[in-house]
Amino acid sequence: MSDKIQNEHLEELKKLNDSLSSENSKLDRLYKDFKAEASAVSKSKDKVKIYKKSIEVENRLKEYPSSAQGSVFFQNAMTSKYEAFGKEHLENIARFFTFLEQLEDHYHGLYKTATTIYSKDPHHSSIKGLYKTHEQLIGAYKLMLVLIIEVDRDQLLYHKVFNQIEDQGIFLSANEKLALKQMANISDKLNVVIDGLNVLIHETQKSNELLGKSLESISNLRSDIDWVSSDISHLGFEISDMQSEIWGLSQK
Repeated sequence: MSDKIQNEHLEELKKLNDSLSSENSKLDRLYKDFKAEASAVSKSKDKVKIYKKSIEVENRLKEYPSSAQGSVFFQNAMTSKYEAFGKEHLENIARFFTFLEQLEDHYHGLYKTATTIYSKDPHHSSIKGLYKTHEQLIGAYKLMLVLIIEVDRDQLLYHKVFNQIEDQGIFLSANEKLALKQMANISDKLNVVIDGLNVLIHETQKSNELLGKSLESISNLRSDIDWVSSDISHLGFEISDMQSEIWGLSQK
């Protein structure tokens, strides 16, 4: 092979190598652009998920009040029933009021945080905390309502609820709760009391249903007895008539 032909082949190989290098550079740029685009798409998907979740949270937060003031209502409701509570019970229920007020303050703080942060972080801990605290407040309000209503009515139900609350340590003083570091535990134990209250109410409803059925059965039995008595009375008249006829025949 002549030097000229060899040089031509080398020149072509060099051009091919340059072309391949250029193509490789283009592929590298395309790959980097693709990665950047894929990352942008992924971020966009995450933003869409966050946006959808934030809308869901926003709609749910609209169902929650901005503050809770049930303790004020119950305090007013108790003014006419102070004398119905024993001194020791009244002191413990006053602590329960303090617990309610603290729970309401905690709820208000969670609400302010949740309604501020949900659009950026719909999974923020304050949101779930708000849901849980609201549920605990509703349960605590139910317990307080039972104590106020039943203190001079259903004494058995009143004392069952009172004892359950006391057993869970909810009547502890602030210093006792602080010393035992039980504030979080108290909130959890409140759910135990609420569940117990639901069982009590369910049992009471079942007892009332059974009592109603018993009264209905007694009423039906009375009707049957009245009906039988009426038949016996009617039969007595017939026997009396028969005796009169027999007596009349015997006289002939």
